[in-house]
Amino acid sequence: EPRAAVVVEVSERPDGRPGVRLAVHSEHPLSTTGARQLEHRVANWLSLGDDLRPLLARASEDPPVAELLPHVAGLHQVRFSSLAEGATYFALTQRSTQWFATARKARIASELGRRIAFDGETYVAFPGLAELAALGADGLFTFAGNAQRAVRLAEVLSGVAALDEHILCTAPYEEARSMLLGVRGIGTFTANAILLRVLGRPDDAPLEMAQFTSMTAE
Repeated sequence: EPRAAVVVEVSERPDGRPGVRLAVHSEHPLSTTGARQLEHRVANWLSLGDDLRPLLARASEDPPVAELLPHVAGLHQVRFSSLAEGATYFALTQRSTQWFATARKARIASELGRRIAFDGETYVAFPGLAELAALGADGLFTFAGNAQRAVRLAEVLSGVAALDEHILCTAPYEEARSMLLGVRGIGTFTANAILLRVLGRPDDAPLEMAQFTSMTAE
């Protein structure tokens, strides 16, 4: 159901146990397969399957960090909601600013995304990889801001669309990173950023790079 849009509400479980409650609002009933895929997507988006115990154990041994643990208990890293959205954002940040990349990504969603109305509000879903890749550089020009960025965005989207997302999530880290680095327009930062912020793989983030150093320092 690639063109279906839904609204999801995530809240605490009513029984007080650890976990979340997921409510889904759709214009049409979801198939069993569609519902399972949606649950999987939301779980990935919120990193619900991540085992934080090794990280928390190490953090508890670092006194300055240990003082913060009571304030962040239970928090998981929120990722980009889809590979399409993450790849688009990080391609747009190249030789640009996060502000402009965010604004351009929002415009893509606003003009190309599927809409759904719920409770008096209109929500927009980010387009899929295949849909964006099919636009090519010419179709992406109005969103990219200039011809060079449009070509780079088109190369990244078409290249990532040709990869198997499941393999990117499950293959050895170096293999997955090499797959992304093999896409024209993707460099070291973009490949690692996609693995970390989109696919939830922090295995070997290059903390020596300025973009990651500043983030960890904060």
